[in-house]
Amino acid sequence: HHHQSSSPSEQTKIIKTRGQLQVVPNHTIEDHPKLDILIIPGGDGRHHIMDDPLLHNWIKVQFDSSLQFLLSVCSGAFILGKAGLLDGLEVTTHHATFDEFEASFPSVKLIKDKKKRFVDSGQKIITSGGISAGIDMSLYLIEKLIGKEDTKKTTDEMEYKW
Repeated sequence: HHHQSSSPSEQTKIIKTRGQLQVVPNHTIEDHPKLDILIIPGGDGRHHIMDDPLLHNWIKVQFDSSLQFLLSVCSGAFILGKAGLLDGLEVTTHHATFDEFEASFPSVKLIKDKKKRFVDSGQKIITSGGISAGIDMSLYLIEKLIGKEDTKKTTDEMEYKW
């Protein structure tokens, strides 16, 4: 199975993440290839982009056109909520943000169970709790797309309990 990765951003400048890890986007949101899967990260950086109408519109356009799956990790669910894509769906987010999420999005069915590490809404949107829950969600999606055997190969390579 061959898959191409893309890291679109509003600009192609370097983005510093938590712990000063640097991400260099290889496309802008104007010139990226067709996306099949879009993953929206969370963390403290969400506060800088949560109210960005350009980003919300771009996510909605991707959702309505080419996306097979739209995923959020951690508090990235807030961005999907602000884009209006979660109304009526069951979702989760990082446990430390449960109360804020519920207050912000009363029409979304938040699953407030830390043991439920990710939630598949059944509507091509899958949300997860914090960082390692995002790994579990990603493995779930790999299994859904290409099967248990390839997922097992992946987890064996990672030395990850699945």
